[in-house]
Amino acid sequence: MAHPLAYLFESPSPINLRHVPFSPDLTALVIGPHPDDFDAMAVTLRLVLHRGVSLVALIFRAGSGVPAWFASLRPAMTPTAIREDEQRASCEAFGLAEDALIFLDFDRDPYGELREDSANFDRLAHFVRQFQPDLVFLPHGEDTHPTHRCVARLFRRTAETLQRPMVAFWSRDPKTQRIRVDAFTPFDTGEAEWKARLLRFHASQHWRNVETRRMGLDERIFSVNRQTARALKCGFPYAEAFELEFFPGPSANGLLTSGREAAGHGVQPASEPMSDRPPLRHAEGSE
Repeated sequence: MAHPLAYLFESPSPINLRHVPFSPDLTALVIGPHPDDFDAMAVTLRLVLHRGVSLVALIFRAGSGVPAWFASLRPAMTPTAIREDEQRASCEAFGLAEDALIFLDFDRDPYGELREDSANFDRLAHFVRQFQPDLVFLPHGEDTHPTHRCVARLFRRTAETLQRPMVAFWSRDPKTQRIRVDAFTPFDTGEAEWKARLLRFHASQHWRNVETRRMGLDERIFSVNRQTARALKCGFPYAEAFELEFFPGPSANGLLTSGREAAGHGVQPASEPMSDRPPLRHAEGSE
C-alpha cells in the first residue's frame, strides 16, 4: 500500500496541488507567526480541507502593526486582541472549526520579536507533537521578517525530533527573499475575490498597508500570487507557491528510497542538498 505522502515525494515538480490525491487520513497544521499568515495561503488550505484532511491552525499572538489611530477606534481592546479578533473572524468565514483555531503566547524580546529560546521551542514542540501533523504550512524561512525566520528555525528543530514522516510547505509571501517552487495552487478571479474577503477581515493590516505601501493587504498578497502564476505559466491569473521539505521519520522506509531514486523530482529530503532548480526571488520590507 502506498504511503499517503508518496505522491508528493515522487512526483515531478513543480506539483500542481489540485492534482494531489490528499488522503482524509492526513492531518495538516498551519503555523502562523502572525495573524493573517493563514490567509496568505487560504486557497491551498481550503483545497486541503475540502479533500477531507483534518486542519488545525496554530497562531502566534501578536499586536504589531496596528496603527495608533486604528487602535483608538477600539479603546477597550489591546492591539493583540484586535489582531486576534480579526483572525477569528477570517477563520470563521473560511470555514475552520472554532476548536481548530488555537492562539498561543510566546516570549518576545524588547522589540516585540520572537525569542529563539528553549521556552519557545518547548511550547511549539509540545503542540506539534500533540497534533502529529503529516503536512505543515508556514511562511518560508528565507524572509526579511525576523519572527518568520525564528519560527522557521524553531519548527525545523521540532520536526527533526518527531517520530513520523512529515512534509513542510514553506509558503511564499511578500517578505520571501528566495524560494524554490516545488508546488503551487493556481486559482481564478472568483477564488481571488473569496481570498480578498478573508484578507479584508484584517482591517488593521489593510489600512497599515494602504498608509505605508499605498496598497491594501489583499493587493499586496495578490501581487505575489500574480508573479508566481506568470513565472509558472500555469494558465491561471494567480497561484500560491510553496517549497517542500521532507522530514523522514522511522516509518518512511520505501518512501525515502523511492524519492532518492527519482532524482530531481518531487520533494528533496531535509538531509539532502537542494536541487539546482532556479528559485523565484522577491524581496520587500518587514511586516
